[in-house]
Amino acid sequence: MNSQVDVRPLWDVLSADLGGVLDQASAGRPDWARLELVLDCLPLATAEHARCCNQLRNARAYFNAGETGAGGFELSQLIRRLRQVTA
Repeated sequence: MNSQVDVRPLWDVLSADLGGVLDQASAGRPDWARLELVLDCLPLATAEHARCCNQLRNARAYFNAGETGAGGFELSQLIRRLRQVTA
């Protein structure tokens, strides 16, 4: 007998944490480790998770290279994608 697991409490916590992390990122203060952790915890399809991880890696690489414009663009695309997926 399989029993359904209620993921709503977990989703509520992740959504709240994601909101804070995305707000920080939008303000130009991304917490890379926390963004990665929250991203890994989200119930995303494999392809969607891979796209988001790639955007996060690209954004971080751009910021580290001093390309804040390109990094900001990648980060804004990631934020938009995550807000749509988790809405």
